[in-house]
Amino acid sequence: MFTGVTGLLISHFSRILGAISVDEDLVLEKVDNSYTITATVFPSNATNKNLTWTTSDESVATVDNGVITAVGPGTATITVTSVADSSKKATVHVVVGDILVPAIFADDPTLGTLQGEIDKAEPGSTIVVAPATYNEQLIINKPLTLLGPNADIAGAAEKRYPEAIIKGTGNGLSQLLEIDAENVEINGFTFDDTRIDNYNNTTGTNTNLIGGIAIVNNRFINTSGTAIYLRDGRNAPGEYSKDIQICNNKIETIISAGTVDYNAGSGIIVMGAEDLRICGNIISNAAYNGIQLARNKNATVTDNIVTDSEQPALQIAQWNEGVHEISGNTFSTKSEEKGAIRLYGFTNNYIPEFNISNNKIENSHYGIQIGHGDAGKSYNDIRDANYSLIGNIFDDISEHELIIYLNTEPSNEEAEEMNTLFEDVYGEGYCARLISENDPFVYIGGLITWNDYADTSWYDDNPSAASFTIDTAEELAGLSKLVNENKIKFDGKTIFLGADIDLNNLEWVPIGSYYGTWFGGVFDGNGKTISGIKVSDNTIPEVGLFGYVRGSSDEAGIQNLTVSGRIDIYDNNTIKPISANNHTSEAGLLAAYVWGFVDNCHTTNVKDDNTVAFRSIYTGDRYRASIGGLVGWISVGDIKNSSFTGTVYGETDVTVPETNSGAFIGGLIGLANGSNVIKCDVDADVTGNTYRYLSLGGAIGYIMSNDRQYSDISYQGTVYGNVNITGKQCQISTIEVGGLIGAGEFGGNTQIHNNTAEGILFGNAAANDHANVSVGGIVGEAYLKSNLTSYSLENNVTNLQISVEQTADAVINVGGLVGTMYNASASANPSLEITFNACQVKGSINVESTVQGSDTECYVGGLLGSGIKLVDGTFVMNECTTITPTVSVDTSVKSAGDYWGRNDWAPVYIEGDEVVFYPTIQAAINAAEGGDTIILGAGIFEEGTINLPVRFEGITIKGSENHASIIKNSSIYRADGNNLYYNDIIIEGIVFDNSYILVTGQRTGTVEMNNWEIKNNIFINLTSAPNSIAAVHFNLGEGESAKGFVLTGNVFDNISNKNSTGQALWNNRLDKTAYIKNNVFMNLTDKQNPLNIQIENNNGNNDLIEITGNIFDTKFWPYIGGRSNTGEDSVTLKINDNEFYQCGLDDRTTVITVTNFNSANTSADLSNNHYDIDPSEYLDRFRYNGTIADSIEDLELLGFTPYYIIDAE
Repeated sequence: MFTGVTGLLISHFSRILGAISVDEDLVLEKVDNSYTITATVFPSNATNKNLTWTTSDESVATVDNGVITAVGPGTATITVTSVADSSKKATVHVVVGDILVPAIFADDPTLGTLQGEIDKAEPGSTIVVAPATYNEQLIINKPLTLLGPNADIAGAAEKRYPEAIIKGTGNGLSQLLEIDAENVEINGFTFDDTRIDNYNNTTGTNTNLIGGIAIVNNRFINTSGTAIYLRDGRNAPGEYSKDIQICNNKIETIISAGTVDYNAGSGIIVMGAEDLRICGNIISNAAYNGIQLARNKNATVTDNIVTDSEQPALQIAQWNEGVHEISGNTFSTKSEEKGAIRLYGFTNNYIPEFNISNNKIENSHYGIQIGHGDAGKSYNDIRDANYSLIGNIFDDISEHELIIYLNTEPSNEEAEEMNTLFEDVYGEGYCARLISENDPFVYIGGLITWNDYADTSWYDDNPSAASFTIDTAEELAGLSKLVNENKIKFDGKTIFLGADIDLNNLEWVPIGSYYGTWFGGVFDGNGKTISGIKVSDNTIPEVGLFGYVRGSSDEAGIQNLTVSGRIDIYDNNTIKPISANNHTSEAGLLAAYVWGFVDNCHTTNVKDDNTVAFRSIYTGDRYRASIGGLVGWISVGDIKNSSFTGTVYGETDVTVPETNSGAFIGGLIGLANGSNVIKCDVDADVTGNTYRYLSLGGAIGYIMSNDRQYSDISYQGTVYGNVNITGKQCQISTIEVGGLIGAGEFGGNTQIHNNTAEGILFGNAAANDHANVSVGGIVGEAYLKSNLTSYSLENNVTNLQISVEQTADAVINVGGLVGTMYNASASANPSLEITFNACQVKGSINVESTVQGSDTECYVGGLLGSGIKLVDGTFVMNECTTITPTVSVDTSVKSAGDYWGRNDWAPVYIEGDEVVFYPTIQAAINAAEGGDTIILGAGIFEEGTINLPVRFEGITIKGSENHASIIKNSSIYRADGNNLYYNDIIIEGIVFDNSYILVTGQRTGTVEMNNWEIKNNIFINLTSAPNSIAAVHFNLGEGESAKGFVLTGNVFDNISNKNSTGQALWNNRLDKTAYIKNNVFMNLTDKQNPLNIQIENNNGNNDLIEITGNIFDTKFWPYIGGRSNTGEDSVTLKINDNEFYQCGLDDRTTVITVTNFNSANTSADLSNNHYDIDPSEYLDRFRYNGTIADSIEDLELLGFTPYYIIDAE
C-alpha cells in the first residue's frame, strides 16, 4: 500500500563517472516524495554542458532535470548523461517506501525504533531503513517489505552502499529476527550476529507458514547457529508453503551453537516449501551444512557458491516430491565421510525427481552421495527417487565423484538405474561396482568390462590340457578372468585363437599383471584378428590386450596375431594412481609388458584404427612409463616380423620431482631390454610430453642391450617430443629423440643395420636451469657401456626433417644418424670398434634457439651431433653421405659440420674412401700411410709425446676449421732409431698450446727430412719444452738431409721457454730452399732470436732462403747463418717486405743478422723491409756477414734499402 507519505532514500553509487559528478557523496533521507540533486560537468570550460536525466523504473521514481520524485515502493537507478559524450555519466541509487526509518532512531531509541515502525506499519507496507546499526531483536508478524540501503544489490557485490545493520548481542546463539507471517520480504541488509527464523518465541513452537517469504541481497556475518531457517509449521507430508525465495545473500563463517538444525551452524535450512528458489547465494565455512533442504516440493537450487562447509554443501533429505532442479552451482565440503551433495531418506512414496546438472563440485573427498551412508537405515534411495546427473564437473575429488549407499542388494532395475547414473558422471561404459557387501551396500563407479561376460568353460572342462582354442570374445574374457582372478598362469601351455574376435570397444581387462598373476604360456593368434580393443581403466599399471606375459625367451610370448583398437587413458583425462612401491607403468596395444617373445604380430593397417594414448600423474618421487604402439616393455625375448600402424601419445607428470622420472615412448616398443628387434615396420605419429626425462623413438623409445641387433626396421611418420619442468623444483630436463631409437645403453656387439626412417623429428626441452637435448636420425643418444666391443650402424637411410626449437638454456646435440654418443667409462677398450658404414642421410637439419646467453651449447653434425672419448679402439666411417645442417643459435659455444658438431675429446680420422676415426693423434699417425690426410677433430689433445714412426712420408696432419683443434702440453717427436724418413709432410690449421714440433737427427744413420710445410698454425704459451728447444725445432747432423722447408701463415705468440733461446723456429743444416712467409712473431722471450736458420752450404747446391711478408713484433732479430763461411754453395737470400717492431732496441741485439756465408757465393736482397726505428740512428743494429754500417750509404751497400719507418703502435 502506497500512502503518498514517502520514505525516499538516495545513495550516490559513484560520485564521478567520466566527467560528471553529483553534488554530494552521502546518503539522503527524505520524508516526502521529492528531492533535487545537482550534477556538475568537468572541465568547467566545457563548451557543451547539456545533460539528460533518466530513471530505470518510472513506477518507483521519476526525474526531471535533477528533481527526483517518488512514485511507488521499490528501487530505481537515476542516471545523468552528457549530451556531448554519452560515455560520461553518473548514477544514484533510489529506494522508495511507505515509511522511512531514519538513522537517528539507531542513535536515540527514545525518538523511535525499527521495531516500533514495524508494529505501526499497515500490513503490506514497505519500510525503508536508513544506514545505521540497529541493536534490536525484531519480530515481523504481518506481511511487510523491509528495504535496506542495498535493496536489489547482491550481498556479495563488490560495491555496496553504507549498510543498515541489524546487530545482535554477541552472547551464544545469535539473536533472532523472527518471522511470524507470510509474504515478508527482507532485502538489502547486513545481519551481524543475527539470524532469521520463523520460530515463534511467544508460543515456543514453530507452527508458522512461510509462504511468500523472500530473503534477498543480504549479508550475514558473525553468525552463531543457522543463518536462515524456514520451516512450514505443519510439518506434514503433502502440506507446503508456496513461493519462497532465498537469493543473492552472502553468508560467511557460521559457527555452531548446538546440535539441532536451527543452531547447528548451517547457512540455509528450508523445510515444507513448494516452488522454493535458492539462487545466487555465497556461503562459506559453515559449521554444518551449507544448504539443507527437507520435505519440499519443486525446489530450484541454482548458481550458488557453497564452499568449505564442515558437512555437505547441499543436503536434501526426508520426504520430498516433485522436480528439484540443482544446476550451475559450485560446491565443496571438508567432510571426509560425506559428499559435497548428499541425497537420502526419500520415503512416503512421493518419488521425487532430482535433476543435478552443470554444477562444479570440487576440493572434496566425495562428489555426489546418494544414500545415508550408515547401517540400519530402512530406506532405499535408488528405489524411492529418480536422478539425472548430467554435465557436472568434478575437480580435485580425492575419493569418488559418485558414491551410492543401499541398505539391501539392488534389484536388476535398480542396478540398471545406478549404471545409468555412473555413466552420467564418468561417461559411456561405466557402471556401478560393489565395494562393500555389508549394510550398507556401497557402490562406486567402475567400467563395464568384458569380464562381466567372461566364459571360462573352455578351460574348466579340461584344465590339464596342454593347449586350448578360443573362438569368442566371451571366451577371451574368460582367459583374462582365469589369469587375473583365478591366478592361473598357463605355464607351458598354448592358447590358440580359432576365429576373428571383435571386442566392440567394450572395456577390456588386460590379461595378467606385474603385481598380480602373469600369463606364462604362448598365445598363438593363428593368423586371426582381435579388433575393437578398448582400455581406459586408470587403476592398473599395465595397459594393453595383455598386461603381463612372463616366461623364458622361447616359452612365453605372443605370435601370429593382428590387433586393433585404443588405449585411451589420456583421452579420458584420468590419472593413474600408483602406490609408493609401484614406480612404473607400461602401455601397448598388444601387450604392456612381455618377458618373452613377440613374433609376427601386427595392427591393422588403417592408421585411425589404432591409438595408444596414455597420460599419467605420479604422486611419488621416482616414476617411469614405458609406452609403445605394440608393446610397452619387452625383455629377454625378441620381437620380429611385426608392425604397428597408428598413433602413440604419452604424457607423464609427477608431484614430487626426482631426476629419474620420465618416459620411454616408441612407435613399436617403449622399452626393449635385452631383445633383438628384427624386420619390423612402423607407420605412426609418436608424441611425448613429459616431466624431467623423455626418450622418444619412431620405433623404440629406449634400449638396454648386450650383443643385440636392431635391423630391417622401417619407420615413417612424425616424432614430436617436449619436456617441461618450468615451475617445478627440478632444475635439469633431458630429451632424447630418434627416428628409430630414442636412446639406449649398448654393450657387447651391437648392430643397427638396414633400417630406414622417413618423416619429421622434433625436440624441445624447457627447464628452470638448463636442458639436455639429443636428436638423431637413427638414434637420439647412445650410451656405450664398458663391455661394448662393436657398435655398428650400417646401410641405414634417413630422409627426415630434423628440427629443434629450443626455448631454454641447453646443451643441444643433433646428428643425421646419432645425436649423442658417450662412453660409459674412461678405461681402455682396445677392441672397441665403432662403424658408420654405407649410411645415407637425406632431408634437412635445422636447429634454432630463442635463448640468448652463455649457458647454451650447440653441436650439430650431418652424421653425429656430439661424440665420445674413445680411450682406445677405432671409429670407421665408410661410404656415408651427409647433409649440411642449418644452425641459428645465439651462443659462442657451438659447432656444426658435415660429419659431426663436437667430439669432446676430439677423435681423429684419416680421410679417404673409408673414413677411419682414431681416439688419439698417436693412433692415427701409427695407422697412416703415404697420401693420407689425418684430420683432427675439434677439441683438446693432451697426449704428451706424440712419436712419429721411423718412416712417415707423404702425410698431412690437419686441424678442424677455425683452429678448433688444440694440441696442448704435448710434442710431435721423432722416433727412436738410426734411420728416419720424414719426407713430404704438411702440418696445418692446428693450435699448439705449450706444445712444439721437435725432429732431430741421430748422426749415426740416414735421416731424411725433406719438403716440410708448416702452415696456418698457432703456437702459443710455450713454457715447458726442454731447454733450448724452439716451437718448431729441426736439428740435423752432418750429412743428414733437410731439403725444402716452408713456414707460412703461422702465429708465434708468448714463446718464452725456460733458459732457452725462446725461438719460434730453429732449423739447423737446412739445405736447398726455405720459405718463411706471412708469419707473425710476437711476445717472444727477451733472450734470443725469433728465427735461427743455418744453411748447409758445403755441398755444392744452389740454396734459396726467402723471408717475406712476416711481422716481427719482438726486440730481437732473425738469425740466418751458413754452416761454413768457406762453403761452396751458391746462396740467395731474400729478406723483403717484413715489418719489424721493437727490433734492435736492446744493446745486445741487432735488427737482422746474416752471417757466416761465403761472400763470393752469396747474394742478398734485404730491401723493402719496414722498421719502427730510424736506421740512421741505429746503424750498428744492421749486420751482414759481420759488417756493421757506419752510414746510410753503408746500409744501402749492404742491401738494407730502401727502408720505411712504420708506426710502432
